[in-house]
Amino acid sequence: EAGDESVVIINSRDMTDHIILQNNLEKSKKQLAKAQELGRIGSWEWTVGDDTFSCSDQLFHLYGFRNEDQPLSIYTFLDRIHPEDAKITRNIIEKKNWEKKCFNIEHRVILPGGFERIIFGWGEVVADKKGKPVKIIGVCQDITQLKEAESRLCEHNEQLKKLTQKREQMREDERSRIGQELHDDLGQMLTVLKIDIAMTVGKAKEKYDENSLSDLGHELNTIENRIDTIIRAIQRITMELRTDVIDNLGLHDAIEWQVHEFIKRSGKQVFFKNDAGELGFLNRNRAIAVYRVLQEALTNILRHSDATNVIITFKKSDNVLLLQIQDNGKGVSRDEMKKSNSFGLIGMRERCDFLGGELNILSEKRKGTKIIVKIPITKPNKKREKHKRRTIHFRGAL
Repeated sequence: EAGDESVVIINSRDMTDHIILQNNLEKSKKQLAKAQELGRIGSWEWTVGDDTFSCSDQLFHLYGFRNEDQPLSIYTFLDRIHPEDAKITRNIIEKKNWEKKCFNIEHRVILPGGFERIIFGWGEVVADKKGKPVKIIGVCQDITQLKEAESRLCEHNEQLKKLTQKREQMREDERSRIGQELHDDLGQMLTVLKIDIAMTVGKAKEKYDENSLSDLGHELNTIENRIDTIIRAIQRITMELRTDVIDNLGLHDAIEWQVHEFIKRSGKQVFFKNDAGELGFLNRNRAIAVYRVLQEALTNILRHSDATNVIITFKKSDNVLLLQIQDNGKGVSRDEMKKSNSFGLIGMRERCDFLGGELNILSEKRKGTKIIVKIPITKPNKKREKHKRRTIHFRGAL
C-alpha cells in the first residue's frame, strides 16, 4: 500500500495435471476396492515399531467387522481366528517365524453368530538395510466356497471309486458267467457233435464199403478237426474271461500262460522278465487289475502296433509294483490316446486310478510304445519265503 494506492499480487499455478493425477488415483482406488470385493480379497499392512495397523475395507468384511468398528489392531483380527488355527498365525506375528521372508497360511475365522469362514493368507516380511524386520504386508482371501467345492468333489470322487469298484466286480462276474456258459453249454454241445459224427462214421462203415466212404470220411475228418479247433478256442476264451487261472495258478503263472497264448496267436517275440518274485503279495483285486491291464495292453499290441518284439518287466520298489510293457511297433500319437473311443486305454486307467495307482504311456510315431503301470501293493506277509528272480525268454513262431 503506497499512499492512497493499493496493490494486489496474485499468484496462479496450473493444477490440471495434479487434478488429473488425483482423479486417476481415486479411480484406481475404487477399481482396487471393487476387485477386492469381487475376489473376496483383503489387504493389510502392519508396522512393527509403532504397532500401526491398516487394512482395506474388504478385510473388515472377511473377518466380520464393520467399517465403524475402526480403529482396530492386528490382535483384534487374531482374536477372530479359530483357536485350533491361531497358534501358528500368532507365531508369525510374535516374531517366531520372521526368518522366513514370505509365508502363507490357511485358517478358519469365527464370525459373530458362530459362523465360520476359511481364509487363505499370504504375507511378506519387509526388512530395513540392516535386515531388521520393520513391517509385514499381507493379503487374505475367502476360500470358503472353494473348500466346500473341494470337499464335495472329494465326496463325488469317493462315490465314483465305489461305483467303479462295483462296475468292475459286475464285469468280472459277467465274464465268469459267460466263460462258464461257453465252457458248459457250447463246449458240451461241440463234444456231443463230435460223438455224433463218430457214430455216423461207424454206421456208414456198416452200410458202405471203404471206397464209397473215402470222400465222406475225408469231409468228416475235416469237420471234426474244425470242431477241435473251436473247442480249443472256447477253452482259451474261457480262461481269458474267468479269473480262475489266477486263483488256481497264481498271478505269475497266469501271466506266463497269457504270454504263451499271445505268442501262439501273434507269432511275436516276447521277453518276460520278473524281478518281483511270484507276485503273491498282491491281494486278489490288485492281481486281477494287473492281469487285465496286461491283457488289454497285449490285445492293443496285437491289433494296432505292427510290432515284432514285446518286452514285459515286473519290478517291486518300496510299496509299489511297477509293470512295463514295451513294443517296437508304429507307436501312437497323443491325439489317438485322447480319443473318447479308446475304451481299452480308458479301462486300463480306471483300474489303476481305482487302486490309487497310475498309468503312463510313452510313445512316438514309428518308435514303439511303452506303458508304465504303478500299483500300490499290500504289505507282504513276513512269513512268505523270498522268491528268486525269474527271467523267461519266449520266442513265437507262426
